[in-house]
Amino acid sequence: MVNHGFQLTGDHGIFQIDGTHQNICLADVFSVQGTGGVVYDSADVDSGRITKLPLISANTSTIIAIDCDNWAQISADSMIQPIHAAKVNAKIYAFSDKPNNWYKSNMGLSIRNDQNIEVYNSNWAIMKIVDVFNIGYVESWSYKIPAGKKYAFVVLSGNIEVSIHNHDGEVRNHFYRRVGNLFEINFMAYSKFISYASRMHHVIKTPISIIVIDVADL
Repeated sequence: MVNHGFQLTGDHGIFQIDGTHQNICLADVFSVQGTGGVVYDSADVDSGRITKLPLISANTSTIIAIDCDNWAQISADSMIQPIHAAKVNAKIYAFSDKPNNWYKSNMGLSIRNDQNIEVYNSNWAIMKIVDVFNIGYVESWSYKIPAGKKYAFVVLSGNIEVSIHNHDGEVRNHFYRRVGNLFEINFMAYSKFISYASRMHHVIKTPISIIVIDVADL
């Protein structure tokens, strides 16, 4: 037996609306600036700058995408920069599973499932996924944005490395940026410290996944 419902497929052949799964939509968008430099700690630890993000207006599960002009990373509710980094300007896009009428139109299309839950509304600014990459444990990676396109990126996971040599310690993890139409990921130093231990090397490896999102009209 075939279930009744609604399906919308894009020209790429991928379902955009299927009447079952609720679409993720834009909860908030804002700009944030990190001043860079170095933060000195009294415990012989120097680290990169941490900038707290504003509270997300739709306070539910969120997916954070970023478009930034210098090295940074998103971690929970903060934007983190490498040690001694230059200033960064970032645009943050927060997508949520909570319905949000972004466009405020009085007319449009609304779709509900068989449990009367709204799964799509044309007033929502739907998260438009362009591509998904699972790039594994690499230290660096790049992606060329097509001409005329405006993309933001969700970067999930990444490695953490702690190394000590002759009592000089360093912590490295993944940071990312966009320069022109090139999005880059690189493994860089976040902090440096003095250690009682003379030698150590430890790496926590977690495979990286990347979601590419079209934000042209947001």
